[in-house]
Amino acid sequence: MTSSLVSQLDNDMLFINLALRENGITIPAASSKSRVTYSDDQKTKKKTCCPSYKVARPLKAGVDMDGLMHDVVRRNNSLIQDINMVLCYTHVLNAPCRYLNDSVKASSKCAQQYSYTFALVKDAEGFEKDAKITVAGKPINYTYIRYPSGCSCEVEIDY
Repeated sequence: MTSSLVSQLDNDMLFINLALRENGITIPAASSKSRVTYSDDQKTKKKTCCPSYKVARPLKAGVDMDGLMHDVVRRNNSLIQDINMVLCYTHVLNAPCRYLNDSVKASSKCAQQYSYTFALVKDAEGFEKDAKITVAGKPINYTYIRYPSGCSCEVEIDY
């Protein structure tokens, strides 16, 4: 990473932390137990029932836990909140899981899994009136935004 990019990222993180601190908001530290690593089929001998791939993308918009759509805050179009996503390959999404015996395979499917991440947001209908943070006179808020976090095998079992 170039020093100017690192400097810009440091400035952006300082901006977020100051905005939250000025409004009396603290963000709990992430637990080290929340870190997940994924094995790559090509690098190990492990095989997954539902192959996935990782990608880092800027979080531009997202849906919160109440189903409201939000635009993610950017400062001067330079503050980008990146997220590491784990997506099902399109050819396996909703397809039967691999490596299962025939009696179970027919009632299985690969499904996209989701998690939530903390984000500074704006532009939700009725959301700005409850804004807890004001930056440069503009109301912004924070919430948890849904993002793809894995691909897993779901098996439907009849009882």
